[in-house]
Amino acid sequence: MVALADNNLVHLVEVRGGKPGQTLTGHQSAISSLCLSQDGTMAVSSDHQTIKVWDTETGAELHQFPAEGTSIQAVAISPDEDVVLSVQGSVDSTISAWDLSSNSLKYTIPSDHWSTITTLHCARSGTLFLTSSADHTVNIRHLASGQLRMTMEGHGDAVNSATFSGDTSKVLTGSEDRTVAVWDTESGQLETLLEGCTDGVKVVAFLPSDKKVLGCLSDGTVYIWDLGLGHSR
Repeated sequence: MVALADNNLVHLVEVRGGKPGQTLTGHQSAISSLCLSQDGTMAVSSDHQTIKVWDTETGAELHQFPAEGTSIQAVAISPDEDVVLSVQGSVDSTISAWDLSSNSLKYTIPSDHWSTITTLHCARSGTLFLTSSADHTVNIRHLASGQLRMTMEGHGDAVNSATFSGDTSKVLTGSEDRTVAVWDTESGQLETLLEGCTDGVKVVAFLPSDKKVLGCLSDGTVYIWDLGLGHSR
């Protein structure tokens, strides 16, 4: 299933066959961020004032949380569907965690980034989450407490995209500096730097085996690298 934002509506579409699913209504202004749970049974969306959690099968609104007075830039949901994360503000941003079982705020912390956050992503392990930023860095935090675990530094420009590998052992980043990097989540050290891109890298992803990675560039080019061989195609 994929989720598509259309002004203040969310449209759900089945990947196989493109069959339309539910249309989620209730936001009073344009949707600023959107994500699906790992199994696709829940959707999280935000406008600049509220966060809503939805049942994707029935279209029912399950939870609503306030924006705490600032605009919401990104949302994410933990793999066990117990916690929703949100980023509020642009430069002096904060991160909030909402407990779905108690329908209450778990914590709010400073993001420790001095520029705009570009990615908010939970690891499949359910123990960590990351934020990437235009300040050239990636922060990894403990999901339970929000405590900073490490900062990954090395890119020469904005980190536009970041994601964990399926086993949480690595982080993949794509930057405006025209490189893609693979980092070790235990040490925080750079493992592999993939160069030769013709433009800034906007989106990165691990392919299902975690042995190949994908990078989408600003100019529309898509690179696929084999990490074992170290080259692209």
